[in-house]
Order: sequence, then structure tokens, then C-alpha cells
Amino acid sequence: MRFEGFCSGSYTAQSSLADAERTVNWYPVKVGSRYAKARIILCPSPGFSTFCTTGAVGGRALFTMNNRTLGIIGGSFGEVFSNRTFTPYGTVAQDGNPATITMNGTVGNQAFATSGNNGYALDLATNAVTLVLTGQSLMAGMLDGYFLNFDGLTGRLYVSDINSTVFDPTQFVQRTSAPDTWKAMIVNPPDIWLIGSLSGDVFYDAGTFPFPLAQRVGLNFKYGIGSPFSLAAQGTSVMWLSQTTEGAGIVVRTQGYQPVRVSTDAVETKIAEYARATTINDAEAFMYQEQGHTFYVLRFPTANATWVYDIEMEQWHERTYWNAAQNREDAWKARVHTFAFGQHLTADPSTGTISTMSSTNPTELDGAVIRRIRRSPGVFTEHRNIPIRVWEIYLEAGTSLQSGQGSDAVVMARTSDDGGKTWAGEQWKSIGLVGQYDTRVRFFQMGIPEDRVYELVVTDPLTTWFIVDSYLNNDTGRAA
Repeated sequence: MRFEGFCSGSYTAQSSLADAERTVNWYPVKVGSRYAKARIILCPSPGFSTFCTTGAVGGRALFTMNNRTLGIIGGSFGEVFSNRTFTPYGTVAQDGNPATITMNGTVGNQAFATSGNNGYALDLATNAVTLVLTGQSLMAGMLDGYFLNFDGLTGRLYVSDINSTVFDPTQFVQRTSAPDTWKAMIVNPPDIWLIGSLSGDVFYDAGTFPFPLAQRVGLNFKYGIGSPFSLAAQGTSVMWLSQTTEGAGIVVRTQGYQPVRVSTDAVETKIAEYARATTINDAEAFMYQEQGHTFYVLRFPTANATWVYDIEMEQWHERTYWNAAQNREDAWKARVHTFAFGQHLTADPSTGTISTMSSTNPTELDGAVIRRIRRSPGVFTEHRNIPIRVWEIYLEAGTSLQSGQGSDAVVMARTSDDGGKTWAGEQWKSIGLVGQYDTRVRFFQMGIPEDRVYELVVTDPLTTWFIVDSYLNNDTGRAA
């Protein structure tokens, strides 16, 4: 019979006996046809290849607007070109936070960036970089020709002159609607979201003089933010890792002007573990859209983990970098993102490379394997001791490579009868050589479980790791 729920997201409950599911470097996708063999399949997460090198170290910001792509790598503020080069225009201060970049359109023809708590102007005609603000610039934004500078130390939002990078120090707003000062800002036109440690507000361009911004009355919301750079926006949604008077660690997404919880108990359990062991206050996020799916990528640098929320599927999965030298899963490498030249470009915190992120890339940037894991929900037979004759994985067989690693690609499987606490020995099965499309990936004599979790792992560098379905059959050929 079909292994119900095999193709799904990550959900490891507080007790792994209840549910020990993990989906790592795969993500579930609905198949829309009513006649499809499966309604949900697992698709492989993207890999990386070099787009260009920069000569600096540490990706901190990427931004594209009006056919220009700007980046801050380490302390270098420059431009990325379609011919796969990076030209530095100036240097900026650095700290442990990401940087931010925005532009004010063709009228102003300027960019404004924040980095290392300073603000910088880039003249897009001359490519000259100028320091314009010192010690008061955490985040940048732009709305209706006004640059916005958010000072994370004082919680003040400053507004520039129209179509200018000149900031009048008297033109700012500071929170009065609640006692917790603002900690983060993001612009999602026509709105400016300003979020404190316990609650937040929404501002807009009211057209008033001399200060043009005003608060949307009655839109104070009760979710604050503990990690300012977990704030990200795409389309009509804003998302962040929240905190309130009751605690921290719930991911919210706005519906209209109200944040709604989207993290699950399982995700929140993991976030709570990170908070106890290290910190979650340095969490960072970006959003991107590919193949009809919008992903919120939430990276925990100190806790060394990455979780991804798929808005269309309303499910979470994990993304990791397999550190073979340490035999461990590290946080996914991508830190910042932009879509430029028809490609998803990313930069990571440990190199100076700007990467192309694509499902056509079968490996990590450094050539390391992408280790993909699917750990199933438990198969619980109410202690009836039914023997399992065959476990079959329905996938894209016969898609091994012509040569090298993956020329006889394999899947690796193991089982646990105690919710993942201990595991039986690993078994390997070939998916068939090139063109052997009728190969069936089956594991035999699976024993007599009462309560079993099945885990599938692949590492060969294929772009065809699509899991369509899975099946279990008992010893007499009847459904288990």
C-alpha cells in the first residue's frame, strides 16, 4: 500500500515517539492534476555554482533594481555585472550583522546602504561612495522618493530630503504608541513596518510637511521581534521571528495588517532548543520565489541551523550544508539573496563568492555533496507484529551520471523502532545506471516492527532526486 505521509515536511515532536519526521534539502510539492500518481512529491533543494568572485570575504547584502545589482561583501561596496564580474566602488564599516541596500529610482539616481551601523550614499551616475551617517544606521529603506534610515540604538526612524541622501537630523519619529522601542524596520510599499521588542506599528506616507510619514491609526499589533534581521518581506507578506511578553520563538506572517503564527510546535521546539543552548537573537532571513513557491529562509548562525517555510505548501523543511570533515550538519550557506540577470544570486558568510543558486546545480559551491534526508512518520501497527516484506521508493530511476560519483547512484536506508533513538544497519540500493528507467528501488525482509521510522538518505550529485511516493507491503503480499 502507499506509505501515507512519506512525502511531507519536517515535524519532530517533543517526544520523537509521537513524530520524528525530518525533511532535509528536499521540499514537498503538490501535484495539481487530479489524475496524478501522487498528490505530493519531494523535490530537491537547489545547489550552488560560482557566478563571480569579489576579492572580499563575507556576503552581507545583495540588491537589484533598474537593471543594476549592488552588493556588500565584507567591507567592499560595489556592483555585480552580467559578465560575471564585481567592481568595488568604496569601503564600508563592518559588524556581525547583514548590511542593507536600497535605491530611490531614476529621479534621485542614488543608492543608500547601511553597514556597520553607518549610512552610505552611492551616486549611481559617478559610482562614488560617501559616508553620510555615522553610528546610527541599522537598516535602510525607501518609500516615495524618501530614503529611510532606522537607528537601532535609539529606535528612531529618520527621513531624507526627497530624492536625496541628505538627512535632516531633526526629521525623525520615535515610538509613542507603546513603551517598547522599535528594534527593526522594513518597507513593504505602501507601508513601513516598525517592530519593537514586544509589539509593532505600521506607518505610511501621509504627504505632510515637513515630516511626511504618519502612523496607521489602530494598527498596533502584539508581536515584537528579538532578532531584527529575521524580518523579511515578499509580495504582500512580512515575516519575522517574534517575541512577546509571554516568550519568544514563534515565526509569524502578516495577513493584512495582523501577524499570524505560521511556525509549528515542532519548529518552535527546535528554536527553543537553540535559545537554551546558544542564542536566537542573531537569526537572519531572506525570501525568494522559485518554480511557483515562495520560501522564507530563516538562518540561525550561532545555533548552526536553517529552517525554511514554503508559503504555498504551508510547511517547513530544513536545509543544511554537510560538513564531511566534522561529520555534521551545518547551517545552509546562503545568507543574502537577489534575483538578477535571470538568476538567483546568493552570497555566504565565509567566502567572497557570489553564487548562482539553482536546482540545476547538483552540489554545494565548493563541490561538496548535498546530503538529503527524509525521515518518515512512524508506522504504528498497534503492537500487532505484522511483518514487512518490502519497502519500495518510487523515484526517478535510471538517472545516474555517465561517470564519476553518481555513475551508479544509490539510496541509503535505515530504520528505527524507538522513534529515532537507535538505528538498524544501513542498506544501499542502486537507482539504476543511465537509461535503466525501469529499476525498482526496493528493500526486502524489513522485519516485524511494532512502531517503526524509516529514513532515506542520498548524497550522489544528481539534479533528479525527485521522490514520487513510497510503498510498504507485508509478507503475504497484502497491504501492511
